[in-house]
Amino acid sequence: MKRVGALVLVFIAAIAVSAFAFMSENRSDAGDRRATDAFVEATYLFNRRLVLTWPTVETTVERRVAHIIRDCPRVMAGAPRGEAFRELNLEVLMAPVLTSVDAQSTIIGSYIDAIVGLKWSEAKLMRLVGTTVGELQAELRVASPRPCADIRSWIKSDYRQVPASTEQFNGEFPFPTREFPEGGGGEFLAVGPQPVTRFENALRPYADLDDRTILDEIVRSESEVSGVRNRMRSEDARQLTRGLLLDSNFQRFIVGGNS
Repeated sequence: MKRVGALVLVFIAAIAVSAFAFMSENRSDAGDRRATDAFVEATYLFNRRLVLTWPTVETTVERRVAHIIRDCPRVMAGAPRGEAFRELNLEVLMAPVLTSVDAQSTIIGSYIDAIVGLKWSEAKLMRLVGTTVGELQAELRVASPRPCADIRSWIKSDYRQVPASTEQFNGEFPFPTREFPEGGGGEFLAVGPQPVTRFENALRPYADLDDRTILDEIVRSESEVSGVRNRMRSEDARQLTRGLLLDSNFQRFIVGGNS
């Protein structure tokens, strides 16, 4: 009889453990779905706001490019090639890119606030969202440079001393640049990450039908925005390279490395 009682207790305990695991899994699934729903909604609104403000941003960036060219035309004529030349090329070409970030900083900040606290049970998703948030925060921290003033300072030192502001800019710049060989080849992580495109497959298991439809729309939107952004950056880089006599190899660096 004691043996039967013990077996009953074991059976009840097994049921309790299974029930707890089932309830925990359901809570986890529900939490994942809520996080996915919130992420998809926030990213959809983020992309919509980027698209709607793009004409204004483009005008702002075009003015910045024109101002730089007027401020220091052909300033790199006769400048010696080397690490300092490379750093200043990067600073010039990144100036309009960071101008676009500044122009959309409120939108980027609101998006960070909307997704930074979301949690999934899957570690991969948490890492990817964390990476996206970190990159966006890094973009917002980098101050837009004053390339013409920095180049003139370098020239004034007879090309011996890169100004402290250039050193600071290169130290703060949040994306991989040291891997680039001389001439600007290699891979480049473009400013303006695409949150859904980079890990849509990891999101889909937690998305309902409506969310999956929106995900498809976001992916299409991100692709279009990326294309427009890269075309604009390519044109900006071309104008700055021609106007200041930069190294033309750096043009492909600014729009995505070898792509």
